[in-house]
This record gives sequence, structure tokens and C-alpha cells, in this order.
Amino acid sequence: MEKKITLKRYACVVLALFLLVFPGKGGNLGGISFRVWLVYLAAAAGGILYIRGKHRGEEYRKIEALDCLAGIFLVWNLLLVVIHSFLGENAESPLFAAALTGFYLLFSARLPEIPVYRLMTLCSVFPIVGLLWHFLLDERFTFGIGLLLQEEGGAVPLLLLFATGAAAGYILGDEILPSWIYLVIAAADFLTLFLTQNIPGVVLALGGLVLLLCYTGTAEERIKRALQLLLLYVLLLSNMPLLAMLWNRDLVYGMEGCVYLELVTALLCAGFFFWQDKCVERREPDWKRFLWMVRGVAAGIAALLFLMILYAERLAAMEGIFARTGAFMGGRIRDWCREHSGTFPDTLAGYGTLGVLLLCVVVFLIVEKVRRSKKEENGWLYAAVILYIAQSFVFSQQTAASPVFACLAAAAFYSGEYMTEADRERKGC
Repeated sequence: MEKKITLKRYACVVLALFLLVFPGKGGNLGGISFRVWLVYLAAAAGGILYIRGKHRGEEYRKIEALDCLAGIFLVWNLLLVVIHSFLGENAESPLFAAALTGFYLLFSARLPEIPVYRLMTLCSVFPIVGLLWHFLLDERFTFGIGLLLQEEGGAVPLLLLFATGAAAGYILGDEILPSWIYLVIAAADFLTLFLTQNIPGVVLALGGLVLLLCYTGTAEERIKRALQLLLLYVLLLSNMPLLAMLWNRDLVYGMEGCVYLELVTALLCAGFFFWQDKCVERREPDWKRFLWMVRGVAAGIAALLFLMILYAERLAAMEGIFARTGAFMGGRIRDWCREHSGTFPDTLAGYGTLGVLLLCVVVFLIVEKVRRSKKEENGWLYAAVILYIAQSFVFSQQTAASPVFACLAAAAFYSGEYMTEADRERKGC
């Protein structure tokens, strides 16, 4: 019975997020779009319920330093709304920021102990189906996803977040949703990301999977599931030229580079199985040592990628598959960063140096909060926070994804324990 009630609660939250994020442009009232008014009214309704609950003596979590900063940001934007209104200027941006901040504070005030990755996975169904329909069947189809397609790469930050949630759900396991659902949704997230043809997003998603492998514990089953996701990601990516041929569309992925990617993947798989067989002959595999090896290889690849970005033009003048691949990846990432802003540059332009300093303090507090949490139970949040900070330097915070980011950030940091029901029974909690 409890599971049915829980599923109903999740369904209501997912529906609310869908209505807040994906309605069409519609009209406007007082120069402010209906979508922004919808988010504001939802935050105002939540505030009324919060005040009523306080009067009834309901318990909420204690106020923390991060809440104080969010409160300052909320008051600041409300003042901007008043000032812009008196001056006859458009107050949509500060009103939207104030509504999101209030939404975040209210959503985090009291939450059940639920796995956040389950909420993220359920939220991803609507936009992923719409995006796949748009990319694969009808490019004119924009129902419910128009806001994600208004800007180039507008869907990528949301896809990165959803892919991380589905991957974490598959790795950690769940008592309500079977693992194959997480696997299917993760594969759909990967495919949708590849269809955007955004090379920085593809590289960041691969880095996110490596981070999940490193920060979801040393249990053998979890490590193998993370490796399965990495293999699925690489195989889907290496077969994108075949999909382009069947689909009769042009994609940026070259057949030659994808063939070499498959060969490198095959060599890495052979090396892994050889290492595992050697360990089994002597003793049980030392997975902690294996993760240290993965971190070393990942650091080396990151350094190589940085050199590709730095010397993309020189590599383009050289011959050979590795030079061409390096010039392609490095050039695409560098060109994207030249032509587009990120969250940090946008904050500097909108709020000045003080805004950037506040954003840095918020990032520090978030990292410190995750660091103090129990790594064994919610270590995947390390990966999510690192990935979010990394993508903030490359992508702007898209307005279509902001309500989801606000809700999921609140849930991620304040939903309590992240143990599954089986883990709690084993530990006697």
C-alpha cells in the first residue's frame, strides 16, 4: 500500500514539473509571459501552505547557510521587481528568479526520504519522448519541447541532468522501479544527447558516467553496472553513423573515427577481463585499486582533451586519424565556447562581480554539504555536483530547465537519507 501512495505522490510532482516547464509560449500579462506567472503562482501557493503548516506546528528542517544566501537572493530580486515596475521596465527576469528561489526553498523545507534519481528519471520521460519524436520523426514537432529548442544546445543541460539521474538509478538499484526501466531511459537519454550533435555535451556526459563509476562505492555489482552503462554509451556513440545512414540524415559523427572508437573500446574490454581473470586466480578483485586506475586514466584523457582544445588548429593541419579526431573534438569544443556563454559569464553580465562571488560561495557551500554527507549512500551526488559545475562553464542556465533544476537541487540536498529500503533493512535502520 505504501508503494502505491508513493507512486501517486511522484506522479503529482512529475505532472507539476511538466506543467511548470514545458507549456508553450502563449501570451503575456503585464509584459510577463504566462509561464513565468505560472511558476510565480506555484511558489506563492507553496508559501501559503508553508505558513499554514507553521501555524499548525508542523516540523520543517532547520535553516542553513545556503538558505540564508537563497533568502538574500530572493529579497534582492523582489526589490528589482519593484524598481523595474516603478521605472516602467520589464520585470520578467527578476520575477522568474525570485519565483525559482522561493520554489527551491519551499520544495526543500520538508521532503520524504525518496531516491532523487527516481524523481529525475520520471521527470525525463515527457521531454525525452518529445525530443526523440522531433529528431527522428518530424522536425516540425515542438509540442511541449519548444522552449528547449529556442536556443542552440538548449536541451543539453537538461539531458545531462536526466542522464545522470537514470544512470544513478540503474547503478544503485530501486525497490519500486525495476532496473531495466532505468537502463532503457538512460539509453534514450544518451541517444537524444547524440542527436543534438553537441560535442561538448557528449564529452561532458561521458565524464559524468566516469564520475558515477568513481563515486558510487566499491561494491562489485555497482561497479559492473557502471561499466555496462559506459559500454552502452560508447557503443551507441560509435554506431551513430549507421543510424544516420538508415535515417537518411547527415550527422557530425564520422564513420572512421567511430570505427577506431569501437576498436579502442574492444581493447579496453579485453584488458579489463584479463585483469579480472588474473585477480580471480589469486584472490578477489581489488575494486578500490581498480577505481584508482580509472581515475588515473580519466585524468590522462582529460589532459589529452585539453591539449586537443589548445592545439586544434595545428592538429587540423596534420595527417592521420588521431590528428583528425583531435582537431574535430578540440575544434568543436573551442568553437562552442567562443560563440556561447556559460552560467558564470551570464551571472557576471547580469549581476556583476558581486553576483559571481555569491555564485562561487553557493557552489562552495553545496560542495561542502555533499562532502559532509555519507558517501556510501549518496556518493552519486558528488558526480552530479561536479558535472553541474563543469557544464556551467560551457552552457547557460536555460530558462526552460530552471524549475527542474531548482526542484531537483532542493530534493538532492534535503531529502534525507539516500539508502534504498533493502539497505535500511540490512543496517537495521
